[in-house]
Amino acid sequence: MHLQTNADGTRPGRIAIAMSGGADSSAAAAILVDRGHEVIGFTARMWNDGSRCCSEEDVVRAREVAWFLGIRHHVLNATEIFA
Repeated sequence: MHLQTNADGTRPGRIAIAMSGGADSSAAAAILVDRGHEVIGFTARMWNDGSRCCSEEDVVRAREVAWFLGIRHHVLNATEIFA
């Protein structure tokens, strides 16, 4: 993949972005893609069954946004860290 030079002379790069499935992280990913960066989305699964935080629906939304933007998306299992 050959990336172009931005108007300010900088070169777009590869950027990892945390994606919660919400509007802010989705918009940030879209802006980075629009600016020519290679964006890779990550969602941390931080809950155990019965948790009220960060539902499976959030992971699905983040994955759908990543698909729409044409970027890779990975889910990281961080349940032991945040248990």
